[in-house]
Amino acid sequence: MKNLILIFIFSISFNIANAQTNEGDKIPSWIETILNKQFQNISIDDWQKIDTEYFVQFKYEKHETEVCLGPNNNIVYIQTILNKKEIPSVVIDAFNKGNSSEVIRKIKLNKDYKGDKTYVINTLSGKNLIFDITGKIVE
Repeated sequence: MKNLILIFIFSISFNIANAQTNEGDKIPSWIETILNKQFQNISIDDWQKIDTEYFVQFKYEKHETEVCLGPNNNIVYIQTILNKKEIPSVVIDAFNKGNSSEVIRKIKLNKDYKGDKTYVINTLSGKNLIFDITGKIVE
């Protein structure tokens, strides 16, 4: 019975603490303005501020997407989770050539502020391999 009461008290305390830390936290309007210019009809799932950067997560065109916005109100990068069919064959071929025993867990498309694209392939064994659009490994 003591354990049940302690769990109940901990649960209530945790919920109150979260409510207080999230209370009044509203995403800055300038972020919504920037995102609405590039992405239409999105609903922000989550966001957080770390140091001077904001990280915003949402679904766009059926893809989980994260945008990092910098201190100058600019987009630093856009990261989109893709499926294997959506990445260029040169990238898949390069991955298969050097990692034939690896299994792909997740594929992310990173697009930086200059428009440069890289593909990050996470494997079940924990490797993170980064390829450019030509299939070359990026160090």
